[in-house]
Amino acid sequence: MGTLGEAHINGEGAALKINEVEALVGISKKNIRFYEQEGLLSPKRNSENSYREYSAEDVAILKEIRLLRRLSVPLDEIRKLQTGAHTAQDTMRRQMIALQLQMDSLYHASLLCNKIDQSGLDLRQLDIDGYLSEMDQMESDGLSFANVKKRDTTGKYILPMAVTLAVVTLMMAFLYMLFWNFMETRPGTVIMVLAFVVPVAVAGCVIAAMLAHIKALRREDSGRGKKGLRE
Repeated sequence: MGTLGEAHINGEGAALKINEVEALVGISKKNIRFYEQEGLLSPKRNSENSYREYSAEDVAILKEIRLLRRLSVPLDEIRKLQTGAHTAQDTMRRQMIALQLQMDSLYHASLLCNKIDQSGLDLRQLDIDGYLSEMDQMESDGLSFANVKKRDTTGKYILPMAVTLAVVTLMMAFLYMLFWNFMETRPGTVIMVLAFVVPVAVAGCVIAAMLAHIKALRREDSGRGKKGLRE
């Protein structure tokens, strides 16, 4: 691994906070935590407060990740680099092939756009089936165009979020009514606790289920994207 190029004001080997790492590397805190979740980075934790403590080695790893991601190298490929399954040369050669395919695809997409433009026809007058067939043939030859299935399914995240918001709102309204009712009736402590715990638990379960569902959808989308790059 590389070493931290610039000395830090806290001294060589001193633990860094995530804000300091963000400034040093140029990667947002959100992305730093994402790379941790993906297993690409494993900072130590302070035994007293469990806060993350980043080392010069962690900063070096993040700089490597930043370089590779700016070259559009997939996370799975970076993981293989870190484990030694692939060398830097292996990764760069594979990435050059992937980028060349993308360039070829963009070039041919540009040619098709120009062809449609030069035809002077409106959308309804075009030979849509002919163009789609031509694109399908190009894809069978190794090119790839925009993945409509992937790009046009963002709505699948909206429904679980909307349902969750509706349930949580109803539970909060229910709690609000319970609160004012209990202020008048003054029931026993046990009844009050149960009455408040149940809707809170329901809301919590719904939120947890929504987060798990969205996480599964993202993994599915990520898996499709990685598969497309590997192919």
